[in-house]
Amino acid sequence: NGVLLVIGGGRGFYGDGLLNDVWGTTDGIQWSQLTSNGGFAARQGHSCVPWGTGILLLGGAHNDGWTTTTGSSWTQINDGSSSYTEVSGQGCGVLNGKVWVVGGGSSSVWSSSTGATGSWSQISPTTSIFSTRSFFGFAIMNTK
Repeated sequence: NGVLLVIGGGRGFYGDGLLNDVWGTTDGIQWSQLTSNGGFAARQGHSCVPWGTGILLLGGAHNDGWTTTTGSSWTQINDGSSSYTEVSGQGCGVLNGKVWVVGGGSSSVWSSSTGATGSWSQISPTTSIFSTRSFFGFAIMNTK
């Protein structure tokens, strides 16, 4: 929808108080609070990726998943009962129609075609894999 969103996070560098509010802007100058409580647990170290017509929020020391198309109203699609392990500072992206969760306090790799409870699969790499890590750079590169 052409809106920049700031979603939750921690106050200060070391997370002195966690937040679950959402702020939006279309120009970076005029900001408005879309909600003071997104419904999801307050968190930092989470990831947000474009998903369908909205956004998917994952991680931040939680293993649940939430979606929104407005930024003000959030729906839980993953209760964490059968998905990736609790992660924080993970890499997250969308590639080939799947959402991927990488690392976040481990060297694990997970993917899902829906993001919903019960749809997550842990990937077993067939080559060497990076060491355990969190809060790292992560990107999906278009090689076409």
